[in-house]
Amino acid sequence: MTSTNNNRAILKWANDLPTGLALLGVLIARNARHVFEFLCYVRQEKGTPDIPRPPLSEWLECYDVDLSPRGVMEQIGKALWEAEEFREAGANHVRHLQVLAASYNADADLDRLYEGLNLLYLSPVLVSDEELLVEGLSMLNEWLEQDNEEDICEDCGRSFVEITFVRHFVEVRLASILLYHETIEALIEKAAKRELEALKKLVRLDRSAVQIPAIAQSLHNAPREIGRTLQAAISHGLTSSWPSEIYLPTIKVALASFYSEVFHAFGLTIGPAKIRELFDIIARSEVGTPADFDLPAGDAAFRKAISRGRPHWRSYVKPLPDYMQKFVRKQVNAQKTQRTRKSRRKAG
Repeated sequence: MTSTNNNRAILKWANDLPTGLALLGVLIARNARHVFEFLCYVRQEKGTPDIPRPPLSEWLECYDVDLSPRGVMEQIGKALWEAEEFREAGANHVRHLQVLAASYNADADLDRLYEGLNLLYLSPVLVSDEELLVEGLSMLNEWLEQDNEEDICEDCGRSFVEITFVRHFVEVRLASILLYHETIEALIEKAAKRELEALKKLVRLDRSAVQIPAIAQSLHNAPREIGRTLQAAISHGLTSSWPSEIYLPTIKVALASFYSEVFHAFGLTIGPAKIRELFDIIARSEVGTPADFDLPAGDAAFRKAISRGRPHWRSYVKPLPDYMQKFVRKQVNAQKTQRTRKSRRKAG
């Protein structure tokens, strides 16, 4: 499938989706294989010789990144807003959302809405707009394709591992769920209570974790006789390998579950068939297969796999308050209605 045909297929797939959520889906589907290759690279302990690890302070700050729906969408929104071609369109959508918000409810709710949604960043993200989506896909393609000739781990591009937030999300947060079926926060909480297995797992995932304040404080306060045991656990974690293989289908299901949970947090739904459709589009474009055969066969099996995976993400992807979800749904439904009316006028 050519790049043009691929973009057309994605635009058709994204027809009634908020722009930011559609771009997030494309980012996930296109990067699933890169995530797999990068984690295999990390597991084999080859290191990344020509790309040094991020500065320690920047890496540790990633443990505090807001992964709520608003936080994730703000990250996308900031990227769009900082692009020059988006500023004028983004400003128009701020005004558009202000009109929608003004008709939504009383002033008290309007104040909460402005505070919660942070319209400056979220406005280009929540609107379903083909022009914005085309620009976003162009930016995404440019980012994913740059420096391919200098890839450090087969198809895993430099741009992918050079973004500290993305690298930390994959190498620490995603790996924790894949390997241990626990969030990194759960491991940190247990390790801070001096649970040895949790400490081993945590350090095995990230040797810098001993400098997380809660862990460092726990080690600092430990009596000498316990300290020796804790040091032995840390040493074991530093020198042992990851406990199991990582498989591409497992990663795709985990990322699809994350994507499904993000929709749920916004008060929206996306079915397994819709998610599969996107992965199939990417497979036809990048692998040349008629469908993505890494996903469970049949929508029922895929739905069950997503349902099993979603709870792992709930501590990260926390639902927006009801009044924000109501606003998002109202906006999405209004745009669907407008699009339907335009189609009928054209048909008539």
